[in-house]
Amino acid sequence: MTIFAAPEGEQKEVLWYDKSERECLSKLEAAETSKDEGEEFDLWQESKSLLGIALPAVAVQFSVLFIFPQTASMVGRNLGKEQLAGFSLGSLVGNLTCLSVMVGALTAADTLMPRSFAAENYAEMGRLAVRGMILCSLLLIPPVIPLCTMMEWVFDKLGQDPEASHLATQWIRIYLIGVPAMLLFRVVQSFLNAQHQVWPMVYSSLAACFLVHPFLLKILVSRLEFIGSSLAICMTQYVMIAFLFAYMWFNPVHQKESWPGMSKTFFLESISPRPMLAFLSLSMGGVLSLSEWWFWETVCFIVGSFGVVPLCVHTIAYQLVPLLFMIPLGIMIGLTVRLGHLIAYDVPKAKKLAAWCMGFTTLLGLVVSTLLYKFRIGIAMLFSTDEEVIQGCKEIWPKLCYYIFVLYIFGINSAIMRALGMQWQMAAIIFGCLWVGTLPALAYFSIHQGGGIDAVWSTLPVFYTGMQFLLAYSYIREDWYEISKEIRRHALESVEEANGKLVNEETKLLTQESR
Repeated sequence: MTIFAAPEGEQKEVLWYDKSERECLSKLEAAETSKDEGEEFDLWQESKSLLGIALPAVAVQFSVLFIFPQTASMVGRNLGKEQLAGFSLGSLVGNLTCLSVMVGALTAADTLMPRSFAAENYAEMGRLAVRGMILCSLLLIPPVIPLCTMMEWVFDKLGQDPEASHLATQWIRIYLIGVPAMLLFRVVQSFLNAQHQVWPMVYSSLAACFLVHPFLLKILVSRLEFIGSSLAICMTQYVMIAFLFAYMWFNPVHQKESWPGMSKTFFLESISPRPMLAFLSLSMGGVLSLSEWWFWETVCFIVGSFGVVPLCVHTIAYQLVPLLFMIPLGIMIGLTVRLGHLIAYDVPKAKKLAAWCMGFTTLLGLVVSTLLYKFRIGIAMLFSTDEEVIQGCKEIWPKLCYYIFVLYIFGINSAIMRALGMQWQMAAIIFGCLWVGTLPALAYFSIHQGGGIDAVWSTLPVFYTGMQFLLAYSYIREDWYEISKEIRRHALESVEEANGKLVNEETKLLTQESR
């Protein structure tokens, strides 16, 4: 560590800062005093920077979630409709609880880590990773307990098919074994994404998804049948994180200062009350913003009450929606990182980047939705050959295609709001639109009026469209320059708090004498 000595006679106390922290402070102070409106926006350069994160992120997200459609296809084609319905219930509950809590809580890391990296405050990134791991673990305890003990009773009270409920309960208990591996992978992913180091996750996820998982499915489903599908997913997740750590061990790509190694001092810095509470606040906002995910899973429960065939039809859509959302999700990850890098120092460039991403992703969503409609029969038959199920898919498919288009816009809206730290505003809009507006309307038309699954898919796109206008309005009217100032202020406080031990004049003299 190097001592910053005060000019003689002016100050009796000094701060201890290392080289990277001095660079961080210099950069933040320069941004605070600069009157420049920012560099000229270079679309080509910004596109390369964003796509350098987004395209690998698409591959990672696709691989991580393609494990589930692979498993659904294996279960549906080899075991039958009842097992496919059980898999649908089990996977949707696992995603509703464990995965949604992880993703929502780690939006705090996705917001704060790129800001720390842009400020060259690398040590803070490691502390944020520790906070993310601890808080996610604590937030997962409440949902895991009922998942282990009472899910069959819950399914029964929700009116689900008894056989599907029994199968889903067994499936979930095995699924929970893989949760620690899933959490660790997500934390490391946020940590490396913020540093533009995305390829380690690409290699590990592709290998696990396309080489390991099909092999495990073939062996375990043939021997253990339905339970083998859940065990295959768990084992694949542990193989994935093992591949990732092996890569990082032999080829460390992260900034050395961002992970100095776990020690008592580093751990205590990570769990300091004030930054921990700030992280918790953003995390809870992120978790609540994922109420859109919970809403989607609640819709699955409603459809499950219509019978096995409607649930199978909905299961096919349920597997396709997250799969096709991988493209905007990758762009969303890249945009969140790039905006996090830009917002504190160049607001005009950040705004232009957000606008270009919205336009590009909207056009891309239109293309994907059109192709999805054109190949609808072939896609549906990948999951089931049952005539009733295929006919049900034909009836909801146009509405599913439009819903996918709206989700592409939703992804960019979410990225912008997360980069700005607007998790709580996003949570309020999503909760109001979906839980207060959409769910009662959906229940009325599909259950009370007897519209069934067709009414469900007629209602969803309408309310999702309205929600996008509200989300866009909320961040357009926000003062981005004020947010930029707050980011710089918090970054300065973070450096000073982590290294804020004051050294008196006597200590300074002793140090100089020892040299």
